[in-house]
Amino acid sequence: MEFLNICLYFLIALCLVCLYRAVIGPTVADRVVAIDIFGIIVVGICVILSMITNKSYIVDIGIAWIILSFIGTITMAKYLGKEVKRRIMLGTYALSAGYYDQYYLKAQKVRALIKKKFKESFEKVDLILSPTSPTPAFKIGEKTENPLEMYLADIYTLPANVAGVPAISVPCGTIEEDEKNLPVGMQLMGKWFDEETLLNAAYVFEQSK
Repeated sequence: MEFLNICLYFLIALCLVCLYRAVIGPTVADRVVAIDIFGIIVVGICVILSMITNKSYIVDIGIAWIILSFIGTITMAKYLGKEVKRRIMLGTYALSAGYYDQYYLKAQKVRALIKKKFKESFEKVDLILSPTSPTPAFKIGEKTENPLEMYLADIYTLPANVAGVPAISVPCGTIEEDEKNLPVGMQLMGKWFDEETLLNAAYVFEQSK
């Protein structure tokens, strides 16, 4: 019993530390991790309490998770940007009841076709080269009012993510725009589990400049 009491006090102390980090953590990632750990610790506290008192704390665990979800909602509402919230909402909508088959299932079929095309291409070549972005770097906040235009900036990097192939972007020069030299990126995509060839090629290119 004494050992359980020590564990209980220890977990309560950790719980307070996590709450502190969740409120004033230096980054959003730190706060989210702190909230996740807080939830795990609360469950541990409820389990130990049930062992000490011989009572069921299932209801308390449920309440704890509700509190955790509430804290997470507040954190996301306060610290996540508009674009992150927009993408979370789009993903939730696509996976919701009634739209799963219409969006997600079709997307999975398209993904399978893209992976097939990559496999056929890598039977002929070792690497695929493409631009990293269709345009030079744009100003911070320039495209926030037009999400579709901003999404198009990812059009060359999305195939690697969808197909699950390794890819790397390296600087390959500059382009003059508005009397400024803006950096241009070059993307290399390699075969599945062949990161060594990909990294070696990127290294050789950088050394040759």
